[in-house]
Amino acid sequence: MTRRFLCALLAVILLSMATGVAITFSPNRIAITSGPRIDVSLFSNVAALSNFKPFVADLKNGRTELAGIFAGGQFAFRVIQQPAENPAFVSTLPDTLTEFRMAGYYNTIGLLGHDYLAGRSFLNLKIGQEVILVSGNGTTKYFKVNDIQSYQAITPDSPYSRFVDLSTQEQLSAEELFDKIYAKGNILVLQTCIPNGNIASWGRIFVIARPISHLTPSVDQLSPAISNALVGIRFLMQPAANSHPGQKLALQR
Repeated sequence: MTRRFLCALLAVILLSMATGVAITFSPNRIAITSGPRIDVSLFSNVAALSNFKPFVADLKNGRTELAGIFAGGQFAFRVIQQPAENPAFVSTLPDTLTEFRMAGYYNTIGLLGHDYLAGRSFLNLKIGQEVILVSGNGTTKYFKVNDIQSYQAITPDSPYSRFVDLSTQEQLSAEELFDKIYAKGNILVLQTCIPNGNIASWGRIFVIARPISHLTPSVDQLSPAISNALVGIRFLMQPAANSHPGQKLALQR
C-alpha cells in the first residue's frame, strides 16, 4: 500500500465521517506490531464498578473482537467493526462507535464517531482520563489519555485537503496527518469531526491514549463481597495520621 493511497484514503474517510456518505475501498492489509513500554497505574474509580460490571455483562458475546468502551463519569458505548469491503464506514447508531480497520494495520486501535452522535463525547475527555476497552469475551484493556490534537481542514470538502494543527499552526498533508496520528502503534485513538458554523467537516479532533497496567482485578468478575473488601483494604492503607484514635481502637478490637 503506497503512501499516496493512504493519504487519499484517510482524507476520504475524514470527509465521509462529516457527510455521512459511505465510500467503498478494498485496500491491501499490512499488519504492523510493536510493544513499547507501558505505564503502571491503579484504576482509581472504584465507585464506577457498579456501573461497569453490568456494562461488561451486556457486551459479552463470546468473541474476542472489541465490543465496547467505558470512560467513568463520561460514557459507555458499544463498538462495532467496519465491514471488510467498506473501510470508510462509520456507524450512525446511537451510543455506538466504529473500529477503524485501517488503524489496525499499524497496531493502533482507532475508534470513529460522528460529532452529532457518540463522537460528541470525545470533546469532554481530558488528559489523564482513564478508559477501558472491553472485548466480547469479557476481557479488558486499560488506557489513559495523554494527548488531544485538533486540526482545521483547509479545504473541508476536498479529499486531498491539507490540515492546520490548531496548537502550532503547522500545516500537514493528509498523508503526514495519518502518519502522525495512527502510525505510532500500540495506542488508542478516538476520532471525530469539529463542526464550525455551517461547515460540518471544518476540523478533526484526535484523543490519543496509551495502554496502562492496573492493580485492580478483572472487575467484571468481582462479587460485591470482593468489591467491598477492596474498598476496605484501601481504607486500611491510608496513612495513620489520617485516622481518628477511636477508629484505631475499633480496629484493634
